[in-house]
Amino acid sequence: MPKFVSDNPEASKPPEADGHSDRETRLHQWFQSYLGKRLVAEQTRCVTDIMKAKFGQHLIQLDSGLQDPLIQKPPVGCMSLMSRVDNRAACPVIRGVPEHLPLRPEAIDHVLLHHTLDYCEDPYQALRESEQVLVSGGYVIVVGFSPFSFWGIRRLLQWNAKRTQPWNGRFLSVNRVQDWLNVLGLEVQSHYTLAHWLPVSSPVLADKLGWFNTLIAWMLPQQGGCYVLVAQKRTPGMTLTGSKWRKISARPPIQRANIRNES
Repeated sequence: MPKFVSDNPEASKPPEADGHSDRETRLHQWFQSYLGKRLVAEQTRCVTDIMKAKFGQHLIQLDSGLQDPLIQKPPVGCMSLMSRVDNRAACPVIRGVPEHLPLRPEAIDHVLLHHTLDYCEDPYQALRESEQVLVSGGYVIVVGFSPFSFWGIRRLLQWNAKRTQPWNGRFLSVNRVQDWLNVLGLEVQSHYTLAHWLPVSSPVLADKLGWFNTLIAWMLPQQGGCYVLVAQKRTPGMTLTGSKWRKISARPPIQRANIRNES
């Protein structure tokens, strides 16, 4: 058993099959679609770039259906993926639920929540568990859907949204997630917005709307369909060494990820 996995038999007990497991399976199928692959490709480039300056021994991705590492060549000793269902991910897989992580306290250097808050049963508890297993100075990276975007508008207009992936997710506002992070002692360092394009499922239509997507990215840089928040665990008495750190405000400026639009 890896040293970061809890030896508590109850905490390490695999989750039983339930509605969330079925939803994870269906979300995995959506990630294989044109729209899902396009979104994941943009997220991968952004998060991989973020992780270039992050080091450590252990990184865990709390998965919601991707069933594959989001980060390409992570600069850590070991990257694991936690899922409700068995899968063939190209990394070690731990079965568990985000609200009750089967991990030792302060054993993980970085935690990546890939749409975890959008689909888990209790998003605040999932963040709380992530904070507890994180080492001092470690990072939490939250990837989620934004309700204030064209993606959020499609979710509202989707007649069967409650039964269709990914539109049956929560689509939490960035402000709410930032407030939760601050309460848990996780200081938000940066905020990126992605997917500045209409969520259309047809490659042909997406290609024809390329000019409009460019206009959206220029006029509404803060209204991307997906956000990425990077927060660091800061504990009392923690001293930062090396280069001088600029004081980060509670509401850091939004950054539109410098990602080439492939429309």
